[in-house]
Amino acid sequence: MSVEEAREKWFALVKEAQAGNRTRIVHGKDDSLVVLLGPVSELAARCPAVTVTVARPELMTLMEAAMTSGPQILTRSGKPAAVLMAPDGGGPRPAGASPPSSRLVSLGDVLAEPSRPLLSFGLPGLDEITAGLLEPRLTLLASAPDAGGGLLAAALARHTALTAGQAVLYGVSGLASKDVVASRMIAAEAGANYAEMRSGSLPAEQQERVDQARKRLAASLLWFDDGAGDPLTVDMIAETARYADGLALIVVDRLQQRAQTGVPLSGRALPAAAERLAQVAAELSVPVVAVLDTDDGQTTGGLHPHLTLSLTRTGTQAQVVVQEAGVGAVATVPLFADLPCVRFTEPAAVRQGSPRPPSGLVVAPAEAAVPRWAPADTAPRPAAAAAQTVNGSGKQGATSPAPRPAQNTPPRALAAVSVPGTAPADESAGERLVRLAGVNPQLKPEDFDVLELLGERIDDHLAHVQGDLEKAATRMQGQAITDVMDLFNKSRVGGRRQHTANPPSYDFLKKERPRGVDQVWEGRHKWVNTVLLEEILKGGPASVPVIVLDTPGAYLNAFNLWLPQGKLLHRRHDPDNLDDGFPGPKTSSGIFLAEPSPWEHTHLPNPLGSRREPGPLLLDTATVKTLIDCHRKHDLCGPPRILESWTSSGSETFLLKLRRVLNAARLAAREQEELDIVEKYIKAMYSKFSSTLGESTSNRQIKRPDWMHTVRSQAFANLWLRAFKLHQAGLTIVKVMGTDEIHVAGEGDWRDVFEEGHQLSQMKTKGKDAYTLTPRNARRHYPQD
Repeated sequence: MSVEEAREKWFALVKEAQAGNRTRIVHGKDDSLVVLLGPVSELAARCPAVTVTVARPELMTLMEAAMTSGPQILTRSGKPAAVLMAPDGGGPRPAGASPPSSRLVSLGDVLAEPSRPLLSFGLPGLDEITAGLLEPRLTLLASAPDAGGGLLAAALARHTALTAGQAVLYGVSGLASKDVVASRMIAAEAGANYAEMRSGSLPAEQQERVDQARKRLAASLLWFDDGAGDPLTVDMIAETARYADGLALIVVDRLQQRAQTGVPLSGRALPAAAERLAQVAAELSVPVVAVLDTDDGQTTGGLHPHLTLSLTRTGTQAQVVVQEAGVGAVATVPLFADLPCVRFTEPAAVRQGSPRPPSGLVVAPAEAAVPRWAPADTAPRPAAAAAQTVNGSGKQGATSPAPRPAQNTPPRALAAVSVPGTAPADESAGERLVRLAGVNPQLKPEDFDVLELLGERIDDHLAHVQGDLEKAATRMQGQAITDVMDLFNKSRVGGRRQHTANPPSYDFLKKERPRGVDQVWEGRHKWVNTVLLEEILKGGPASVPVIVLDTPGAYLNAFNLWLPQGKLLHRRHDPDNLDDGFPGPKTSSGIFLAEPSPWEHTHLPNPLGSRREPGPLLLDTATVKTLIDCHRKHDLCGPPRILESWTSSGSETFLLKLRRVLNAARLAAREQEELDIVEKYIKAMYSKFSSTLGESTSNRQIKRPDWMHTVRSQAFANLWLRAFKLHQAGLTIVKVMGTDEIHVAGEGDWRDVFEEGHQLSQMKTKGKDAYTLTPRNARRHYPQD
């Protein structure tokens, strides 16, 4: 068999060799190069080894080595699978000969094996614990999406490449971007403010450190692989790794728990991806560290890693729990989150020279051991142990006085690291909001430019009316659209994808009259459980207590959605092929002409809202996704039949930064009575933004009616999903109204489904609106046409 034929049938030939068969592989017209591919049982001496996958493209080289240097072992999953040898070296092993040395290794040989390359996080405490654990197996770095798992993975790659001088491959998948990862590495290495670095406003001294860090990283053996336009897969990572000589570490950033269309390393594909990553680690004899965007123990355990580093963070205080398979938790290592410099450092007590805790013990970060306002190039800032932080319920804890910043502290650094405490005497309302909102753990370093702009606008409005709060409130409401568009445009600076603000439109997206509507249907809810009302009127339950629930920031929460990027292109589809009509929001976001399936659930609202007429209708991406989820995930209805579409490639990042900033400001403002007008100002911003994205004379900066419909429909879809979750928990849904109101009854507690509070993921009661349904008043609750 020729070399070319062997490569085509390579993996099948290896399986045949494992079964005991031999294959003769030749090269050259005169068969100048001949080797045998056979079972390992024919081998009696220690030989060089290479993985089966790597051997395929290097077959010629291995054949030459087999002829000149001796047999070459092929391994699979770290175990010998077959051997390449010269024809005269393929005889049977003599009776009484030693078993294959490739399998039999003495303890002395194991202890004498050369140590593996140093892998370092740049954090002595964590390095000390993981020094002997980061083996050529799969390690999961598990953390919530905003806890900083990617920063810790980047630190491992950066320090391994720079400090240890080892080769590192960094795979970038999903929401991650190699440009962002590289920029964060530079800022962390230089100890520079990341937001200022991205905006080009660093002080000269920090800029010099950044330039030096960039040169060091550029000269290191650190490579990126993001698929070059294609979704990254494990096989692509393995293929790239074969060409990186002397590779010491593979980092995969990241594995996504939530399924995302077009992202292979997400959702239900994770178990297979994790298994394949473990195989790659064994085949290449290289540790693989993968970031997982959840610290849920059931999820991490289901991926069967050799080692799990579970990172959790509250404000600036973080910790890593190190767990080894078959052993459990080995140690807990405290860390300090230096967010302005997008990195983790050791807590102040360790940096000051305190004894390091024994493995398995936790030492809380010290109080203010170094000045809170220390420049980034001196000792890292301490954990804000006494700082006021936002907890899961949206409320704030007790405060301790915070030191005044030094006179030369850059404003952005103040916004990024300051904590609520004793406010400076001359602090303005805008500065107070920035200070209070700046500790929100959901904010990212790149968000502070937008947050500061919001603070400046607040101060401008107050200054214009000379501090008159009533006039300031009126002015803020009037300028809300202009201001929120400025914040939106600021948030898009440096974004990976650029949107088109005023693309060519279609007639069905145009209003028929100035104050009219276009032809796209939105699933606005005005649903009442008439079956329940009829039961009450027919002598059912004599009284039904009803609780009215409210969704905080419904339109703001809807900013987490897929939006079309550019001009919408028209396509026709096979209505019986759902994947043809909707391949996914990443490639197909916009407007769809679809025929929904019948809705037969009288105890639940129709995701289409109050729609009564049958037949096809124009729907946006959010509504179509909800209908498909009802079919595929919840098995509530059949699939929608998509006839035509007007779509573009989509992105779910366009409004995320604006959402984080406005949410952090909203929560901070509601905790301060004097910032009440600011809370109303922020609410006006996101609600007016949502309603003026289309054809509006109040907003000339953007004309995207498709965006307007999608944002509003996403709010309706979010409300429907909450009602469905409450229903699944055993509660009776009485009414679903608008974008934010659900009426529930039943013996269950809605707090078992949603936390109570003002966070976007929570719900709260409208206490005064609670009521009781009785036969006397039931008719008044029927829907009004």
